[in-house]
Amino acid sequence: MVKNNLNNENIKSNYIFPNIDEQVPCPLCQESNLNINRTIHKLPDGEEILILLMQCNKCTYKNRDIIILNSSFKPGKWSLYIDDGDLTPKIFRGPYGIISIPELDITLEPSTITNYMITNIEGLINRLIKYSKFLLEQLLIENKENNLINNEKINKTKNIIQMLQECLQGKIKFHVILEDNFGGSYISVPLNKSKNLKFEELKNP
Repeated sequence: MVKNNLNNENIKSNYIFPNIDEQVPCPLCQESNLNINRTIHKLPDGEEILILLMQCNKCTYKNRDIIILNSSFKPGKWSLYIDDGDLTPKIFRGPYGIISIPELDITLEPSTITNYMITNIEGLINRLIKYSKFLLEQLLIENKENNLINNEKINKTKNIIQMLQECLQGKIKFHVILEDNFGGSYISVPLNKSKNLKFEELKNP
């Protein structure tokens, strides 16, 4: 289990963070899971920010991100544009979050047992490749059992796998969309990547 700590620099905070139950391997050494420390800090203007520190005890990997909580816990849609092959931005999906990559016509919807998920863009793409390969295997079996010569779903799935692999290699520019009508899902990027991240709040009718 991921070691994750929550510190609150203020006496009171409006935000309650769920435990992170998913293991997050170190992206540098791949030999240990990351320790995740979350600290809430209140700015002089009253805005609260989340300082997210990830570090590995096995190697020198350390990463710190700053997340504006006022937006992160509002219902709405996050849109991240990947235009330089950097797959390190992190995704925090709540139980009701929906992830999509419109350029590839891919949507990852939550199931009835979906828990809080933390990963980065690279981890997301690898997960989608794994799911797509499993689907391809099932389609090939079905195709063989029914003596079909050609199957449009098989060709589409093969094409999606190829495009996902090209995303990993930085050959394709694409968007990652994270929608959560209940709030609690967000995308975290370093400050120098903030121009590629947009948030659209969901307005109640």
